[in-house]
Amino acid sequence: MKRKVRAWLRRWIPKLISVFEPEGRKGKWFEAKYYTYLFTRNANYSKAEPNEEETERWNRIRLLLDQAKTISEHDQFSQIIDFGCGRGWLTNALKEYGNVTGIEPVLKVVEHGKKLYPNIDLRPGDVDTLAVMQAELIVCSEVIEHVGKAKLAPYFATFHHVLKEGGWLLVTTPRKEGYEAWSTYVQLDQPTEEWLSEEEVRELAETAGFISVARQVYRARPMPSAPLLDVYQQWLFQK
Repeated sequence: MKRKVRAWLRRWIPKLISVFEPEGRKGKWFEAKYYTYLFTRNANYSKAEPNEEETERWNRIRLLLDQAKTISEHDQFSQIIDFGCGRGWLTNALKEYGNVTGIEPVLKVVEHGKKLYPNIDLRPGDVDTLAVMQAELIVCSEVIEHVGKAKLAPYFATFHHVLKEGGWLLVTTPRKEGYEAWSTYVQLDQPTEEWLSEEEVRELAETAGFISVARQVYRARPMPSAPLLDVYQQWLFQK
């Protein structure tokens, strides 16, 4: 009986999803459901404390932020926007560097984040929300690979529009160069998963009018028994 039920579910759930979401896994309905679960219920990504991967990412991000501070010759950024902030762990960390606002498209994730960080400014919104704001620093961490390459040029144009003259864009994203090796160990199951090469990220930013200031690549293990792989790229661009 259980086998029959599982077989029925495998057959009909995709069809039911297609009724609500013609675009399948890449549609907004499915994406909202996916990220609501990931950031409000998944044990590794729903808590106030950053997990091990997030902590390592933050330690690397700080190196680029400190470089931007040195070049700008001031200790605080007047306005920081954490774009695609999820539950807000990075938004919370960024408060060390100035006034910060987190923008996240999934409302239930924002509501959960406000419970975790009641003193942080988290707002529901997307790139259109960002377009009417101003900032000295935009951080976009592990977001662009989930947007879809065809949509990214307008995103970078908006980043450039929003930033003050001399402002900073910090982008972190997995490297396309490491995709094949990484996916050997881990099933990549987010609704949109399109990794970009280092050259693709640079070209998107420079086409939008940014200057490339710094780049760093660092290693991680897809699982404890796997080797270290050069999988993450982090960029600092200036307007």
